[in-house]
Amino acid sequence: MDLLAAFTRASGLTTRLLSRTYSPLVSSVQHASGRWWPQPDYEMSKHRTRPPCRGIHRRTRCNVVDNSALGKEANISGKRAYCIDVYKQGRRKRHMPHATLGDKILVAIRGQMRKAYVVGANTHVHDSQAWNSRSPTRTISFY
Repeated sequence: MDLLAAFTRASGLTTRLLSRTYSPLVSSVQHASGRWWPQPDYEMSKHRTRPPCRGIHRRTRCNVVDNSALGKEANISGKRAYCIDVYKQGRRKRHMPHATLGDKILVAIRGQMRKAYVVGANTHVHDSQAWNSRSPTRTISFY
């Protein structure tokens, strides 16, 4: 009788252990990394990261891609142009709106203020179009 009770008790313990190990909930939880258990399927370790900033706003450094002497001089010297104003009516009342592709901005370059068009801007991977190449980001052209 003692042996049978011990066997039943051990089988109940192993059943509980196996049910925890092989349950579908636990198997999906094992793929997620984290410090607490059970953890949901989605990843929780990147919850403090910011989404990529779309477009150009104030004090954003830009690359000049036209053939002007001022732009070439700035690219060679390493002192890139930076945005100081965006000519766009945006929904951002308290802050400056973000300039996207084709918007006009005012930049400071080599001690001068010049107006420029945005010809390349940061976009999220879901918002990128096929005709917009991903390599030139934050590029401007003077007018």
